[in-house]
Amino acid sequence: MPIVYIHGVNVRSDEYWPALEAMMRQYIAPVISANPEQVTISQCFWGDVGAYFRFQGASMPASPIAQIRHVVRGKVRADLEHVRADVKQVGASLKQVRTRLKARREKIAAYRPGQLTKRLRAEGLSDLSARVLASVKNLSPTEQTLALQAADEVAVEMATTADLNECKSEKDEVSLYQKMVHARYVKLRSLHGLPELKDKHVWLSAFGSRLMEGLDRYSDVPGFILTRAAAEVRSPINSMVTAFIGDVFTYIRERGSYDKPGPIPTRALDILLAASEIQKKRLAESNDPNARKEPLVVLSHSMGGQITYDLVTHFLPRDPKYKDVYIDFWCASASQVGFFEELKLFLESDEQYSSKSGVRVPRPDTAHLGYWWNVWDHNDFISYSAKNIFDGVEDAIYNTGMFLSNAHGGYLVRPSFFRQFAEKLKTELKL
Repeated sequence: MPIVYIHGVNVRSDEYWPALEAMMRQYIAPVISANPEQVTISQCFWGDVGAYFRFQGASMPASPIAQIRHVVRGKVRADLEHVRADVKQVGASLKQVRTRLKARREKIAAYRPGQLTKRLRAEGLSDLSARVLASVKNLSPTEQTLALQAADEVAVEMATTADLNECKSEKDEVSLYQKMVHARYVKLRSLHGLPELKDKHVWLSAFGSRLMEGLDRYSDVPGFILTRAAAEVRSPINSMVTAFIGDVFTYIRERGSYDKPGPIPTRALDILLAASEIQKKRLAESNDPNARKEPLVVLSHSMGGQITYDLVTHFLPRDPKYKDVYIDFWCASASQVGFFEELKLFLESDEQYSSKSGVRVPRPDTAHLGYWWNVWDHNDFISYSAKNIFDGVEDAIYNTGMFLSNAHGGYLVRPSFFRQFAEKLKTELKL
């Protein structure tokens, strides 16, 4: 019953791991085992052998803002102060307009108990809470995961809570939600054997105020995106794409082949082989004569999808050492597997499969792969569909609710993604 995670590009430390492991143990492990705490959850960390820039990224042009900041002196700086003052005045005017519009909306639509909960629904409230909690820095990764879990569970329960009828405004609903989340969080800490925080309000007060601000911004999302995009979008996208290209080129150059695998495939193969050995050991220790081998589940993110595809199509089938390695369920989140195959970049890519020939790529060898689930997001511009290119793959769209570069990693911090993942596991593996 092992779970293996293979990360994507631009990962240079495993600080993310405790929170992600906790998510998988909470939502995925109980699906594949009656004893989720005993499920082996491991990661294939390869960031330290990924791309590195010999000139510290000097090839990346500085943004116009950075250049201006560097050259501004004397009169130019004074002119900028005038511009800032004008912008501040315009901002104040816009704030007044927004306040009037908000008052008018409130006057037109009188509040009804549960109005906020119905408008956002459980997924929207959970995702908004996840976004808010991601900005709270006082919690450890484990504590933040428990807070995310608490917020998600309560978001699902809010619609059926009788106390909603006592709410007189959206602020009351947020306050009720905040209290319920805190109570659930305290309960989860106790279940996990964690000591109570010295200051129990260390994150709760920030959560409530930021959630209210998030709700206020929620109604202004289109305008917010339009005004912020031009100023802020280039830098994070430039960094993300540069890191992506660097890791991709490094992997392709150094992945080797089945008889001499490179450093990244070697690490992934070792992790899978160890997981397979755990399966065998647990089956041998079972006292049930009808017991079957517990499933091996792989979650990959971004470039981890291409690595996994090379594993199941080239490295595993061609080396007898891995003849017993079988992945029961592979979730490829935010991957570029379809895109890579269009360019024929895989070790087993074959020109006979294309739209010109009218023949799709055969599914990976069933001796090593069971179910393949490819998940992508419309807002994640470097996640790709695979269903029209490969046989034996199911595409699924997941909405992270995030914008561009944030959307690419959004899958891994959303409880709703892991709930969807768990449901898919139950259905396809008949667990």
